[in-house]
Amino acid sequence: MSETPLKTLGKYQIRQELGKGAMGVVYLGFDPALEREVALKVMASAIVSDSELKERFEREARSVARLQHPNIVTVYDLGYDDQGAPFIAMERLKGQDLEQRIRRDPLTFREKLDVVAQTCRGLAHAHKKTAWPPSCTMPASKVTRVRRLGFSKIIARQRRANSGWAMPALSFCLSSVARLKMPNMS
Repeated sequence: MSETPLKTLGKYQIRQELGKGAMGVVYLGFDPALEREVALKVMASAIVSDSELKERFEREARSVARLQHPNIVTVYDLGYDDQGAPFIAMERLKGQDLEQRIRRDPLTFREKLDVVAQTCRGLAHAHKKTAWPPSCTMPASKVTRVRRLGFSKIIARQRRANSGWAMPALSFCLSSVARLKMPNMS
């Protein structure tokens, strides 16, 4: 159910698909009770039966929900669809993935330093609870936000015989920035 078009997911209305990856689908949703847009990250149905991955997904939601920081995305809710697939309702960030932003329009040296500093502030706060590497978003407000902490501990080693699904190696925002050609400061 999690990859098919949905009209609702729990109390949330589905507006459109925002992205899809090996771990699941992210939808633009709407919370009618609070009258706000949310991002809904739904675990892929192909991996829901893997209890270890499902537990990690749920742990990610709980871990990030405990973190309140300007450079970490806010998690609002952990729920389950009709088939038992977990989903995370979180703050909807308007902007683009940092790596996509870098590919489209290279950052200036000052912007690179700012992204690294903001990411480090979010990570320093998160490190009190967990030390997982993040993925990041750079919204239009230019405030870099850590948006995923949990699945980064999973090693790209698992393969599903039925679906041919393989977990990709994860890339993190700091490595995205590090791959950019930085001027020699010496």
